[in-house]
Amino acid sequence: MGASQKELKTFYRAFWDEMESVRRTGKGSAESVRFVNANTSGTTSKTNIQIRFNIMLKRFLEKNPDLQLLDSRRLFDVYEKTVIYRKNEAKQKDGKARCESCKKEGAWSEYEADHIKSYSTGGQTSISNGQVLCIECNRKKGASQ
Repeated sequence: MGASQKELKTFYRAFWDEMESVRRTGKGSAESVRFVNANTSGTTSKTNIQIRFNIMLKRFLEKNPDLQLLDSRRLFDVYEKTVIYRKNEAKQKDGKARCESCKKEGAWSEYEADHIKSYSTGGQTSISNGQVLCIECNRKKGASQ
């Protein structure tokens, strides 16, 4: 388990220990009491789920101020895909796009725009971080991360 996973686990346990104490004693910050109330009455209501999520997220971010959030935009848009594909074509001697991994030549529909530095490790969804991969290589890359 990596350091960040341990930190998350530690936060999660401490948070729930605190909420359980508030539930048992009825004493705690107004925010904690609000969380406990949202957790003990109507736990599946959309409003209560949102209340609990917002409080837990706020606490987590307060305890981890240096946390770097991922790019909020996960997928490349059509414009970015087109530019990435055209850049790939331009760098080929014959002007035909090829998969950056297996070098297979194919049509536009056989390719996907892929993050060079993976999104899950903080890679931005940007043209400079994009590459052309065939569908098969993109699936293999995703499965191995």
